[in-house]
Amino acid sequence: MGSSSRSVAKAEKILPKFTAQVKLLKESHAVKLICQKSNMSDFEEKLSDRLKAIKREELEKKLEKKTLTDITSEKLQLLQNARIEDILKKEFHEDLQVRIDLSNKNLVIKTPKGHMKSVMPYLRERLDEIDHNAIAMPPEILDILKTKVGKRKMTDELQGCAFNVDEKSQKVILLGCTPSETMQGKEKTKNVLISDRNLSVVDSDNNLMHSKNWDDLCKKMVKRLTIRHKRELNCIAVFGFKQDVTEAVKKMRDYLNEKKATEGQFRLDSAIHRKFFNDYYTDDIHAIEEGLTNYGVKISLEESEGLIKFSGTEEGVKDVEEKMYALQDEIKEKRFAISTPGMRNFLAQDEGKRLIESVERDCKCVIEITTETEEQAEDDESGIESFSSSSDGEEDLDEDATFFTSERKMITWRTGNIEEEQVCCDAFNYQWKTDSGPWAARALAVCETNKMACQAGSNVPQYTTRSNRSF
Repeated sequence: MGSSSRSVAKAEKILPKFTAQVKLLKESHAVKLICQKSNMSDFEEKLSDRLKAIKREELEKKLEKKTLTDITSEKLQLLQNARIEDILKKEFHEDLQVRIDLSNKNLVIKTPKGHMKSVMPYLRERLDEIDHNAIAMPPEILDILKTKVGKRKMTDELQGCAFNVDEKSQKVILLGCTPSETMQGKEKTKNVLISDRNLSVVDSDNNLMHSKNWDDLCKKMVKRLTIRHKRELNCIAVFGFKQDVTEAVKKMRDYLNEKKATEGQFRLDSAIHRKFFNDYYTDDIHAIEEGLTNYGVKISLEESEGLIKFSGTEEGVKDVEEKMYALQDEIKEKRFAISTPGMRNFLAQDEGKRLIESVERDCKCVIEITTETEEQAEDDESGIESFSSSSDGEEDLDEDATFFTSERKMITWRTGNIEEEQVCCDAFNYQWKTDSGPWAARALAVCETNKMACQAGSNVPQYTTRSNRSF
């Protein structure tokens, strides 16, 4: 009773003198406020606050107190985020008090007498629960959760389950109002925070990913979507909230597909094609590469593999492939029989080989000498203009023979003493010096053959010329 009287006396001190009076109603354990009606609401609020303060002061004298210093600062912050005081009050007693001091890294708990022995085991169980449900996360995700935007998004996602980042263990720690809510928060966290490594890249993508446009795209996504990303060995890893990561990966993939650095190759199946592309088309290939600079095109000849490899954007690679086929289509082949006596022997010798090499070099063509039977040669010559108007061999060469080249040059050939008829060879030599066309090589070969006066073989030599220029 004395205590109640003292409380009423203390309460009256906060009210203006002679304007209000507080009386204790002993039977109902309540107080009565007497004042002017105009002051009632104001005085009532002041009186209520003062009575609560007095109650706390009196209660403090009766509470048990315990200070915990073995809880990490990360867990202390989590307990504070989870409103551990409200959880304990609901579970045990309304007068229970919890004060968390992050600067001194301690937790002070006060309970009415007799409750401490129940509260402490429960609190330890909840602390163990935090360890049991902690989730390891990449540093990139932990970095997101430390930002204001990251904290807000995660709080909205969990709805009722508190979280914090434990940098020492590289984990996200969780605590709900109840153990079941903590478990639900754990599952939600696993689904919401993801690492995506499905965006595969290759070395040829490096140029695109070092461009300003790529940097600008990534900066916008990091700011707007709250994601983090990094280049790994074979992919781009993206970290963050699931919805944000899905959108970011799609935008990155769309960008790379639009300007994708890809690779292609063009196989040179025959020695003829390899000769043309390695020796005669080098300027053309360089011109193609220069013309497609805006598409990042790079072309390399792999002679040992018989391949042309190229890289660039998807559009650039497609254009290179089309141009390679166009160059290959320019290579034309013409086959005809040579019936001149001794030609095969001449072309097999060093002088004949040098002649062929000279014609190939000057005319940018490839010449092959094959040997076939007369019957096969006649089949091959069907529909193609013959080099010679006669194919009967030496027996029909007693008289003068006249034939025309594909350029309609007339050549007269006859048997005789080559030393006495030097005019023929001089004419051929003169024509060879003034016209490097394929017919000139044939004419010179005929002249040289007559000089040698060789006997024709039993087989008919076949003279095949491939060139990217019309004869």
